[in-house]
Amino acid sequence: MTAGGIVLALALALAVRADPGAPPGRYQVTAETVLDSRTGLTWQRASAAHYDFADAKSYCAGLTLAGGGWRLPTVRELQTIVDEGAYAPAIDGAAFPQTLTLPYWSATPYVPVRGAWMVDFTEGRVEDHEVSDVMPVRCVR
Repeated sequence: MTAGGIVLALALALAVRADPGAPPGRYQVTAETVLDSRTGLTWQRASAAHYDFADAKSYCAGLTLAGGGWRLPTVRELQTIVDEGAYAPAIDGAAFPQTLTLPYWSATPYVPVRGAWMVDFTEGRVEDHEVSDVMPVRCVR
């Protein structure tokens, strides 16, 4: 690739990364929560600490943030906040700052092994992990 081609490729990559995010008005953001007007789901804005699967479920169930009622999201719910126009992390950075480029737990079991489906916010892909793995959590209600 020529120097001009490299500059053009870099400029295009930065342009895609510079303007990721949901359509205006999709997310109603507070300091602690994000309401998704498209799905009606309210998300914990910050990433929680790293937990194994059982502790992730317990953490969400016990979360008292903004009145409680939290749970671990299903894999389909977690996929709704993936921003396909963003990379590392593949999420709206204004609504969900400091999202880690790691898999996040879902409540959806992975059968036949003792695991669960997760969404990796590096690229937004779905993958499975053992329930003993320790990963970040973002709760929903």
